[in-house]
Amino acid sequence: MPPRPRCPSCKVQGLDKLETEIVGFYVVIYCKNCGDIHGVVAKPQQVPSQPNVTVKPAEKLKKEPLIIDMTPPRNSKPPAPPEAEAVVETQAVR
Repeated sequence: MPPRPRCPSCKVQGLDKLETEIVGFYVVIYCKNCGDIHGVVAKPQQVPSQPNVTVKPAEKLKKEPLIIDMTPPRNSKPPAPPEAEAVVETQAVR
């Protein structure tokens, strides 16, 4: 036999004596007979229906890290700034 809730204020028993009301984001559970509040719980959220989603195993998703060599070649000069080319062109015109 399932337990029957009992109101501590008016002493009525049974699930049929309880009432619920949604207030904002909460559900208030109270006694129909005297109005005594028995609990306040978060309103259940409805999960939107989603299409069938398959989850791939973690092993298949793992990738090796990409390692980039940032060391410059030994016999190379750094590129000249664009201003250097403009100075060379103006000197050649004179």
